[in-house]
Amino acid sequence: ELAGQGELDAIRDRHASFYLEIGLRESGAMMTGPERPHLEVLERIEDNTRVALERLLAIDPEAALGLAASLNIFWYMQGKLREAISWLERARAMAPDAPAELRATSLFCGAFLVGHDTDDWQAAATLLDAGIDTISSTVSDTDEPPLSLGMLLCLRGECDVFHDAPESPLALTEAGHDIAARYPGSWGEGFCAWNVGNARRANRDDDGALSMFMKSHELGRTYGHGIQHEGLPVQRTSVPCGAHRQRPWPCRRDIVDHRTDDRGAWLDALRRKQGRPTWLRPCCGDGVGVAGITVNAVLPGTILSEGLLGLGMNLDVAAASIPLKRLGDPRDVGHAAFFFASEEAGYITGQTLVVDGGVTLIE
Repeated sequence: ELAGQGELDAIRDRHASFYLEIGLRESGAMMTGPERPHLEVLERIEDNTRVALERLLAIDPEAALGLAASLNIFWYMQGKLREAISWLERARAMAPDAPAELRATSLFCGAFLVGHDTDDWQAAATLLDAGIDTISSTVSDTDEPPLSLGMLLCLRGECDVFHDAPESPLALTEAGHDIAARYPGSWGEGFCAWNVGNARRANRDDDGALSMFMKSHELGRTYGHGIQHEGLPVQRTSVPCGAHRQRPWPCRRDIVDHRTDDRGAWLDALRRKQGRPTWLRPCCGDGVGVAGITVNAVLPGTILSEGLLGLGMNLDVAAASIPLKRLGDPRDVGHAAFFFASEEAGYITGQTLVVDGGVTLIE
């Protein structure tokens, strides 16, 4: 009946406009402050957002590209990386004349998702190079470089870390971090700090790496976003990490101790991701196994901690969404970490144990 009256398209357009506004507002707020309340809103409107994206592709592809890019971290945290990649690719193809910064941002998002979904960091690097070229052509020496350029440079350096080229990652990530530091409190600042830490670690600068990891952690704790913490490294022994080391690499055990002393608040900052964290690959190489060290990750879900309580979320609703119908206890995560540190796990390395009550299974 509505179609016959010529009203159906108008209703679809209003629906798309309404959820475009909400999606941009909530996803933008996730990047600058406590992410949990905004994540919950995005979860509630997820199906409507899909309908809106489909409609926007037909009537305003540039808006669709902006919405798809803004939802990057939301899709990542939901473990729906391939769906996000599809939306980005479709929107970018249909909006060839979108502003350079928006196209560059979408290329960053695509690279971020492709790298974490497939471990193909060469493909990610290709997207990032295109993004850097796109945005660099529009930024003059007198312009304030946008945060997206800093993030592009940092993730491009991360790609080189995975390809064992320690010098270029350090230059790229530090250049990116210098830009991101001009946007204090943003998700990008913490993300770039984490990337610099990885580059310094690849360059054998253990103390410098630890300082950047801790900066990223503190930013996440202060502003309430998850940054790039993909799991909790556990070191079984205190022997040197490879023949080139003169002492154990301090970051693993020190970060475990620091975060445990933080009364569990760090647990809520760690985000779920299907599959193993990609940083496990370089950690497991370079003679680490020969030295008797195993490197594994524990990925917690929603854990009942002071940090979680401080977010003001509805705990009953959160528990009802978990297959085991309860929130996790910090001891659940501790038991998993203890197992990886035990002799019984002596032949397990490079693996991920998800401790989330079955949430990943149903996603």
